[in-house]
Amino acid sequence: MGAALSAMTAVPGPGAVPEGVVLGDCREVLAGLPDGCIDLVYIDPPFGTGQVRRLGSIRTGVGTRERVGFGGRRYPFEVVSDYRYRDDMSLSEYLEFLRQCLSEVHRVLRPTGSLYLHLDFHAAHYARVLLDELFGPERFLNEVIWAYDYGGRAKDRWPRKHDNILWYSKSARWTFNVADIDRIPYMAPGLVGPHRADQQCRADRLPHPEAAQAARTHSPGLQQPGRTGSRLLLRQRDDGSGGQGVGAALFAGR
Repeated sequence: MGAALSAMTAVPGPGAVPEGVVLGDCREVLAGLPDGCIDLVYIDPPFGTGQVRRLGSIRTGVGTRERVGFGGRRYPFEVVSDYRYRDDMSLSEYLEFLRQCLSEVHRVLRPTGSLYLHLDFHAAHYARVLLDELFGPERFLNEVIWAYDYGGRAKDRWPRKHDNILWYSKSARWTFNVADIDRIPYMAPGLVGPHRADQQCRADRLPHPEAAQAARTHSPGLQQPGRTGSRLLLRQRDDGSGGQGVGAALFAGR
């Protein structure tokens, strides 16, 4: 299964960690990296849907087409690209693919490094068990939920309108800069007291996974907006306090 890795200009030789972008199988690229050379890995592999998937990039705010979201909010959009990739492995093949990839990720992470694995309902639960085996259950830090507004409206179940991003650390030491998280108003101020309602909560607002924003990476292999990666880097950079921040980061996508 191929993937685009953002951190290299070409498939690196042993011991080399060049910068840039390479389009290739993430397992082969990772195998060429030395042990303990990466601070942060964000990986967005195929989701294990069992289908050939279309990857259509859209730009919101312009165009003649329209989507309807929560509360009847309307989103104009236009299609800017259309790609396809295979995600039709059997479950056993898919889990073995994940295991090989994540084993290499664990190897190349520095002792203070972090992994963010981006999946959805198809395989997030399998991946959690797999990562517990590779990293240890004590290295699980959190599960980030990327909820989005528009999409399917199932009538026989709760709608599947979020992605799961599993965060694991290589060791008991990692970097996280809470002061860099955006503060936004409470979305339901009536559920908290007046004092809390006047304050703001910490949250990251990201676009729909299919929505192309101005900062979107227009690569057929990197689906998620570049804004996601830049925010993760901001959270885990060295804040000057002597902690181990991000020196080398790797982003992998479909």
